[in-house]
Amino acid sequence: MTRMCPDAADAGPGVTDDRAGGYDSNTSIQPAPASRFRGHRQIQPVASPGVGTPPRQDMTPGEQVRPTDLSNLAPPTSMKPWLSTADPTSEINGQGFDVNVGWWRDALRSARLDPDLVNHEHITRQHLFSMAADAAVDPIAAERLLWNSVAWGLGSRKRLARKRIASFAADRDTTANLLVDAAVLSKSDPAAAYRLLMPHRPRIKYLGPAFLTKYLYFAGAGEPAHPSLILDSRVATSLHSAGWKSLSCKGGWPSSTYQRYCELVERWSATCAAPRRDLVERYLFDRSASAADQVR
Repeated sequence: MTRMCPDAADAGPGVTDDRAGGYDSNTSIQPAPASRFRGHRQIQPVASPGVGTPPRQDMTPGEQVRPTDLSNLAPPTSMKPWLSTADPTSEINGQGFDVNVGWWRDALRSARLDPDLVNHEHITRQHLFSMAADAAVDPIAAERLLWNSVAWGLGSRKRLARKRIASFAADRDTTANLLVDAAVLSKSDPAAAYRLLMPHRPRIKYLGPAFLTKYLYFAGAGEPAHPSLILDSRVATSLHSAGWKSLSCKGGWPSSTYQRYCELVERWSATCAAPRRDLVERYLFDRSASAADQVR
């Protein structure tokens, strides 16, 4: 199935930022040095809730629902049969769609960014996996991975793309270095990587959870056990239907919710003997919508 549209909830400041009931108040992230290439790189520590801290609310403000206990939440009954026949080559690697490269070149050039950062007329997950190798060490590679991940999520649409590009371009060096650090953290600590790009408001305006988790996911270069996975409103809708009743389907989730999501997918993939964790995400996405109404 081709994901041709942006996630409806990923609308940035004023829409996405404040929906999840607050931010990680004990998180402190120092800005990266404003240099395109840093010598000895040190990732600033990202504080996590202390041991024993109860999960932060998953819902939007005002709903006041106790976070769902996920420890015994079983996967949907149709998940295991679907996973047993799913072909990773087609369901994951080969999933792609057409991109208007001319539009992207014009938009990037207008922001004084490299117009060739997006140069594939048809982008697949495999293309993005192949771009990820240097994203954890090279700011330019991280930047390329980001915009191709966004293009993959938007498909033929351009919703908020110019605003995202302008926000990034306003502080390109610092933000590109943050992307490098987030790519590193995505391989071992999904919540810390998420907090780095969204400590409260998105570091890149208009680039909320649905798109920043795409970047964190593709930074894994296709590793089957990569712990950072895509979370958008479609996936959240399926999870809510599966029993995670405290989970908002509107986006704006705090890092604690993202961590709980990644841990749940890890457990479900083991329970169902999935060959890849991202197949669980793909199942959840497809389950939430008909083929004619799929959006990212």
